[in-house]
Amino acid sequence: MAASATIPRRSIPELPTGMLVVLGALSAFGPLSTDMYLPGLPSMARDLGIRPSGVQLTLSASLIGLAVGQIVTGPISDARGRKRPLLLGLGAYVVASVLCAVAPSIGPLLAARFVQGFAGAAGIAIARAVVRGRSSRRSPADCCCTSPTGAGSSRPSR
Repeated sequence: MAASATIPRRSIPELPTGMLVVLGALSAFGPLSTDMYLPGLPSMARDLGIRPSGVQLTLSASLIGLAVGQIVTGPISDARGRKRPLLLGLGAYVVASVLCAVAPSIGPLLAARFVQGFAGAAGIAIARAVVRGRSSRRSPADCCCTSPTGAGSSRPSR
């Protein structure tokens, strides 16, 4: 009888559940800043004295920032390590969020929302890189399905 070939697993220790929860939370910053923002769009349009379409541009600015931020942050974190870009991204996210809250007009709000999206992308890109680099599981989806942040998702078939 021929022995079946097995794929050796990496000898990297599993990510602790607490780490998976933190990584899931970091991944949620960008999407949360969009989801929590949507109900306030009509009020913002009234407060800023502009048409609703003007406020909707801030959503586009945030999504563009999120996309560009992932493209930029991923290679930077690969080259320079994960900790510093992550901390810079989190700090910039907090500052941009405060600037969004105090923006007096649409121009500064657009700029702050772009920066907020860009900075929020650091959590997404770096969390994925950590899961991919530190997990001995077959895919990041396997990791997420066993963490509380991945609750509700089904385990992929093998």
